[in-house]
Amino acid sequence: MDRKVYSTKDKIIEILANNNSITIKTILFILKKEHALSITYQAVHKLLNQLLIEKIVIKENKVWNLNQSWINNQLSFFNKISKSNENNKKEIGETIKVFAFDVNGTLTPEITHVELAKKHKNYNEIKNIIISQTLGKTTIIKAYTKLNELFKGISLDQIVSYGEHFSLMPNLKETLHELKKRGAKVGLVTTGFKILMDIFNKRLGNVFDFIICNELIFVDDKCKKLSFDKIKTIIKKNNPEELKSIVVDGIKIVIKNEESKTELLNKYLKSNNLTFTNACCVGDSMGDADFIKIAAENGGVGIAFNPNLSLLEYANFLKDEGKDVRIVDSKDMEDLLKLLD
Repeated sequence: MDRKVYSTKDKIIEILANNNSITIKTILFILKKEHALSITYQAVHKLLNQLLIEKIVIKENKVWNLNQSWINNQLSFFNKISKSNENNKKEIGETIKVFAFDVNGTLTPEITHVELAKKHKNYNEIKNIIISQTLGKTTIIKAYTKLNELFKGISLDQIVSYGEHFSLMPNLKETLHELKKRGAKVGLVTTGFKILMDIFNKRLGNVFDFIICNELIFVDDKCKKLSFDKIKTIIKKNNPEELKSIVVDGIKIVIKNEESKTELLNKYLKSNNLTFTNACCVGDSMGDADFIKIAAENGGVGIAFNPNLSLLEYANFLKDEGKDVRIVDSKDMEDLLKLLD
């Protein structure tokens, strides 16, 4: 029944689109003659009144027309769809020279900060802070100021062990190396930690051209701060006792807010004579929203990959605004690669 009523309404709208200022009798005549409908005058009158309430039609004296405001709204809606479709037809590979990836939830299904602290006494507090931040309920700077204290005491041994074994998204290594084969630069823009990202990079065959991230501060058993290069040397030596004796003493916060990802990536792009027109930014949470948006509205591409609900809602909003945002509701990196083919 509903389908029939809706169909008849559509036919009335079509008739009014092709005929200006007509009476109910004329509409009834066209419905019977051209659409072969068996319908009464009263039924047509009832449907027209429904369309009048919905502000789709207007009545002046005894004649009916489509409401110009409704027509304008329809045109605006379809223009948005058309613009969105034009954007989606653009081949990403045409101008994109740099792929910038978030890590947690994007390249790994894990939240590395949380898993890293699993054996730590502050695990539950760390977990709650990180989840709140990824959902956009807590700012990055507020979250990491708290984590600065909570991460203290985690050993380098724990970090190395975790870094060498945390899970990766399906087809990650193959996808990243394929992007490199196609001439693109590939990098990380993440709130993750530099030493963990360095281990991650080695696992993938040193695929990343740049890594923008936060840093852990380490001290030895004499409370002496150790440089990043020193830490790498110690990891290479792989002395279990030495690795256990070195612990986290805080966090150097490089990514202070969502805009920091954008600003630092922009700095990298400029150093390579590129702009956001040449960038594809990929992330899964609201912490990635800004650089996805900036790429999408400046001729580049933003990809919400495996997005959480907050980013999914925001990505759809950007798409409605005509921005070139793609949504890949998948954990398989091969599905991202398909956008290039």
